[in-house]
Amino acid sequence: MAKLLKIGDYIIIFLIITVIIVIFRNEINKTISNVEVIKAEVLVDGNLTHEIYLQDIKDGYVFSPTEDKAVVVEVETNRIRIQEAICRDKICIANGWLEKPGDTAVCLPTRTMVKIVGALGVDSIAY
Repeated sequence: MAKLLKIGDYIIIFLIITVIIVIFRNEINKTISNVEVIKAEVLVDGNLTHEIYLQDIKDGYVFSPTEDKAVVVEVETNRIRIQEAICRDKICIANGWLEKPGDTAVCLPTRTMVKIVGALGVDSIAY
């Protein structure tokens, strides 16, 4: 009786299974990395005044990180923005909602910065 599979057939089958496992593993890693903690930091004069874990927010709220209420920051689930500012050009407000790591809004006259930090930033593919 003749053999149905030769050694080359086994090598090809092994390579196909290996490729499938690698692709499946990468997809699982992408899914796991999407549930990482995303945090917002509010800095005034370079000093950290608020650290907010955005995924933990149930009800939105507003606050002012400065004593003179020059800036008003609005927080909702998984996003944050500068809602009001006393600056003339309002560029910080025009930035809109910050939702992913690396997003930043800066109000220069009030020396306030809101930024998103977390594990979803630059990855090896984007770099």
